[in-house]
Amino acid sequence: MNTFETLYQTWTKRQRQIRAAAAVFVAALGFAGVLLVANFNRETVAIAAAVAASLGATTYMAERIKHPVTSARGLAKHLNAVLPGAEESMELLLGETANAGLLERLQTDRVSLRLEKAIGGIKLPGIPYRMWVYGAVAMIVSMGISIMIALGGESQRFSPAATTRAVSEERKNKSALTATDVFVDLQNTSIEIKPPVYTALPQASQSVLNIQTAEGATAVWRLTFTGEAESVRLIFNQKDTLQGAAISRTVFTAEKVLTQQGFYTVEWTTREKKNYRSSYAAIALTKDLPPAIVIDAPDEEIIIEPASLKPLVLKAAATDDYGLTSATLTGTITQGTGEAVKFKTITVPLSLQKGRKRSMISAVIDPRVLGLGSGDEFYYTVEVADNHQPSPQQGRSPAHRISVRDTSVSLSVASASLGVSRLPEYFTSQRQIIIDTEKLLRDKPKLSEREFNRISDDIGIDQKILRLRYGKFLGEEFETAIGPHQDEDEGGSKSPDAESSAATSPADIMRPYTHLHDSEENATLFADDVKAMLKASLAQMWESELRLRTHRPKEALPFERNALKLLKEVQQQSRLYVQRVGAELPPLSPIEKRLTGDLGKIKSITERDVLKAKEPFAAIRKAMPVLTALGLHREETGLKSNALPAPEQPVSHPPVSWPVSQSVLRDAASELAAEATGKPQAYLPALQAMNRIIADTRRARLPKPEDVRLVLRACWMLLPESRPQLSSETASPSPYAERYFSELSRAARLNLPQRSAPPRRATK
Repeated sequence: MNTFETLYQTWTKRQRQIRAAAAVFVAALGFAGVLLVANFNRETVAIAAAVAASLGATTYMAERIKHPVTSARGLAKHLNAVLPGAEESMELLLGETANAGLLERLQTDRVSLRLEKAIGGIKLPGIPYRMWVYGAVAMIVSMGISIMIALGGESQRFSPAATTRAVSEERKNKSALTATDVFVDLQNTSIEIKPPVYTALPQASQSVLNIQTAEGATAVWRLTFTGEAESVRLIFNQKDTLQGAAISRTVFTAEKVLTQQGFYTVEWTTREKKNYRSSYAAIALTKDLPPAIVIDAPDEEIIIEPASLKPLVLKAAATDDYGLTSATLTGTITQGTGEAVKFKTITVPLSLQKGRKRSMISAVIDPRVLGLGSGDEFYYTVEVADNHQPSPQQGRSPAHRISVRDTSVSLSVASASLGVSRLPEYFTSQRQIIIDTEKLLRDKPKLSEREFNRISDDIGIDQKILRLRYGKFLGEEFETAIGPHQDEDEGGSKSPDAESSAATSPADIMRPYTHLHDSEENATLFADDVKAMLKASLAQMWESELRLRTHRPKEALPFERNALKLLKEVQQQSRLYVQRVGAELPPLSPIEKRLTGDLGKIKSITERDVLKAKEPFAAIRKAMPVLTALGLHREETGLKSNALPAPEQPVSHPPVSWPVSQSVLRDAASELAAEATGKPQAYLPALQAMNRIIADTRRARLPKPEDVRLVLRACWMLLPESRPQLSSETASPSPYAERYFSELSRAARLNLPQRSAPPRRATK
């Protein structure tokens, strides 16, 4: 590191120290100024610290903008100014000497040598210790003065108007106080907030009246007054009153469980029977919501086959504001159909992580353990409970369903029939063939190939016997149903005589001219749709038998199931449908009975009710013109005085007489208070402004413009949007149209030809 780099590091460090010292000095002055004009307490110290931090940061940034972080070129300029032998060549030390010329390198070496010799005498900006000392002294002195003022009882003279400043309800003006009256003010407020135990929230302590906590928390007020108070009351939402207990003549306490949000005020009575009241304070409560549960798996509706009943994995996620305690699976099993349906309810507790705000729930639903069979259904929901006290809150998931397909129900809508078909009794041996085939496939690893082929061939024979049994219902017991048969010789060639006899069979010649009664197609009285399904079932049996006899039972299994499904559809159609027949009433003859009654004793009654919809916020609607008139009077008169005009003094916008205005404003304040109960953050400032307006008008004083604007803004927010109403007024004609029609009338009177267009304007 050369001499120039060492100087550059020292130079940069000094500049940063100068900026920091300036920022600390300005911050200390701001801190001291806030303490000198305000009361000494925790809030004031916090405000002063914030002001000091802001001023310090602003000063540092301003110094940085005004004097940026010094670069090496700035140091070179400084050395040129303070070093006599620099010869304005210190900038050469910043460049690279490899690409420099001969003269530049010589000058660089000369300047570098002079800098090394004079480094001890170079003056850099000094460290501003005085600014640090002055800032610390200003902070200490200001804190001492503020503490002395607070201990001397003069803090009220320096503090601004706070939200807890009480206003006497009985005195008209502070100047009306006599020498014997004593003004008692709310000096200090301490509120201990204890949230419910189950929320696991920490206790809090505050000195402001506004409260924001969890629902069900316990609030303990400790109120200290400047003088003796006879009684203290806390009024919640202008209707509920809580009496305070006296600890001493100037200290009172009260306790309440907060279950309803809204607003409240502190009211106290002195020994002179004077009533005082603090400003309104908001109570905002965070409601404990019920737990939520979402089932991720399985799907909302699942249909499974009877042959593939496998366990299902249930996965769900539960959440709550403060903690979960239990989870339960509640389900209903339905078995049977029609009037023979049966219901069974089960409840299974599930495991979860208690006390956690979020927990994953997992369980296994086994249809076989539940006893589900063909056509059965299982409806289930998951219920969770939280740790809410005194009674837990419940949360339930949407209902899910697991259905086992019913093979006995017809799946074809087109095959549904309301008619009566005479069908024979069917057998269920096809299901047994399916069971035997599935068992053979499961036992295949344990069987030899010869034994496997033998069992497969036996099942194929059973399939053949069953096929022939069902074939009887289609007339396959006739030989002709098999089709024409031709003999073959030993060589495998066809006989010419057989071909000619087959072509000239007498039955074929006489078939168009005969009427047969014993045709195999008409052997049974089956409907066409039944015959079609039976033939389709036999075709599936043929395919199954082919694969079983060729030792391919796995390929035969789908055909076996299709055949069973077709047989069940045919069996489903065997159920009879009998239409319900109602009572047959005798026919009426309206022609004979119509208009033949005696109406002489019947008197016509006409009732007319005028229904008027109740107008919402009627008092607020009436008060808005009064508030507007109060604001307009101040603006139009331009008076700096706050005095209201006398009743006999005319004004440009008189709302109503002042006593009536008082009642209108009070009614509007009641409606505004009702809304502030539900939304204190939105309407409580407007309610306080309305009370100040009422107090000012009671003293015959004009209210402040900002109070009027605040109340009017809240009133406009409360009023619903007005419905558009149809107007019966017609649009006024334009001047051109009026002139056109007047010209037409004039031409008609003078029998002149009418103009087809309005005259143009004359140009100047």
